[in-house]
Amino acid sequence: MAIHSLWDDQYAISIRRGPLDWSDQSTTGSATDAVSHTDAGVPTQNTSSNAEYGGDWHFKAARGGGGASGTLTAAVAKGQTIGMPTSNAAVIFGIPFTGNPDFGAGVEIIEAPLADGMTVGRVQGAAGSGADASNIFRGGITPTFSGEFLVNSQALMQAGAIFFQEGAGENAAHKQLKTVATTSSSDPLYVGSILRKMSASAADSRLLSDCVASSFSLSADRSTPLTCSMDFTGRLLATNINASTCADTGAADFTLDGGRNYTLQDCKVLISQGPGSTDLKHVPVDAFSLSGSAETGYTFYNQPTPQSVLTGPQSWEGSITIPYSGRGTALTGDVVQKLLAQIGASSSTPSGTTDPIQIHLLWAAAAPGIADGSTVSASTAVAAARDLHIRLNCVLTDVSVGGDSEATQTLSFRCLNHMATNTTLTTAAVSIDTKNDAAANLFGFASQAVAY
Repeated sequence: MAIHSLWDDQYAISIRRGPLDWSDQSTTGSATDAVSHTDAGVPTQNTSSNAEYGGDWHFKAARGGGGASGTLTAAVAKGQTIGMPTSNAAVIFGIPFTGNPDFGAGVEIIEAPLADGMTVGRVQGAAGSGADASNIFRGGITPTFSGEFLVNSQALMQAGAIFFQEGAGENAAHKQLKTVATTSSSDPLYVGSILRKMSASAADSRLLSDCVASSFSLSADRSTPLTCSMDFTGRLLATNINASTCADTGAADFTLDGGRNYTLQDCKVLISQGPGSTDLKHVPVDAFSLSGSAETGYTFYNQPTPQSVLTGPQSWEGSITIPYSGRGTALTGDVVQKLLAQIGASSSTPSGTTDPIQIHLLWAAAAPGIADGSTVSASTAVAAARDLHIRLNCVLTDVSVGGDSEATQTLSFRCLNHMATNTTLTTAAVSIDTKNDAAANLFGFASQAVAY
């Protein structure tokens, strides 16, 4: 018996542009919004006339208008598969999940047991038997997956779109994930599929089909590069996938993005000192974390798999640890403590209006030459391929002083959209910007003006 080595497992992720019809499991015809797999795990829309759509064409190296010999296009139609473009003619799907995470099968009880005079609840037996038993349980499938990967610009944009949804956009080489101003839940615009390759050619690989993300977290410290953690819930878990044939007639592409990772040593962190300030001060940073969660609702309508999926409001919070003083720190302990004390106050009069601060983390391909404590512009744009900017609009919730050999202060915050009116967004709570190697709109995200 061959030994299965976990470190040989590989992962791939692809997304489809929706919204999808969650009740359509067509394997023939021309529907572009059918789910990726039937309840039995059979790929949908897998005939030659519509092979650009559905489960058979996830993790396929070419997409966009040309069938098996297709080339990348600037626009991705509804239902088509989106990969990670590394050039105008190359797409990869491998994602560097760490720790060999696996999928949870998951069953959600839809109906609770009813009190019927019995001390223990009952379920009906096989057909023709137990006719007088109580058939009181019904379950729906809610498979889950939790994964963590070291951030590179390709994987971050690909996986992040499943969480940010309508907030995923691009303008030529500039790609952006940001919070949007919305007042209602909606069908997911992007849904993902995650494949775990267990062997080269046997039908034993595992795939979470048509998933949405319920959480998105970023973290880094002085010894760990920027890392992303996400929780997914999918429509279906298939455990009999052959990775060598699950992408049309070819093997799934597990190639990893060879781009840079992001460490705090290479990062310039800028924190505004007060409302209305157009200048930011550069400070060193020891640790950073950001966590977002989203409400996700599933409706089964007496079926084993979801027939409707809605994504709802997001909430964001995080913390950043900086030196208490020294090392060119512009925000000394007293300054930050006073800033926290003044939150909610306008002059000497208490107010319900809270003015936010801005925290920006900037990774540039070339060192921007910003000295500790110097004043720089907040509107610095991503300029070169693999640049990464994380911009947060925050309200402080706590400031604490700690540390081991040196005193540090940890700023805890909530990220909130800054609104001019009930519907007009002036500053996003979270904005993640990067510049892609390819110069065209190749991710398939909505074309949108990218602003800071």
